[in-house]
Amino acid sequence: MIKNKELAKELDSVLQGVFVALDRSAALVREQSQEEAPVYAAAVAAVFMSIYSHILDPIYCDHPDLAPPLWNMDT
Repeated sequence: MIKNKELAKELDSVLQGVFVALDRSAALVREQSQEEAPVYAAAVAAVFMSIYSHILDPIYCDHPDLAPPLWNMDT
């Protein structure tokens, strides 16, 4: 997908920041609305999975050394 390793590394870093922001947003919703939290958390999880499956997994396949320690391309 992204053959340039430096670009792939930068994208990985940016997307890890996106994950942190999404996690914080889910925490805010949990703090403010227990009723809405499960639906919001499910939406956040869907975004996480989409980013992983459509962007990061292909990057990690091309650059396995960038993958997190527990990442497995067979899953």
